[in-house]
Amino acid sequence: MCPCQYLIYNSPMPMKTLRRWLAIILVILSIILLVWGLWPAGSAVQTLPLEPSDMQIPTPEGLLPWLGILV
Repeated sequence: MCPCQYLIYNSPMPMKTLRRWLAIILVILSIILLVWGLWPAGSAVQTLPLEPSDMQIPTPEGLLPWLGILV
């Protein structure tokens, strides 16, 4: 076994600091996503023109061609 591997394996400080920085970044990212998810959405109003002919119920005779039934 190479002595350099022994030094890397037995030095927990760099790994501990790396884990600490990753944990801090993960917590900050989680807080940012939580705030973004709870932020109120902007209100939007969309007006669609509606013709009176669009509000009529079709007659049963008008549905027969759609059902494939010939009269």
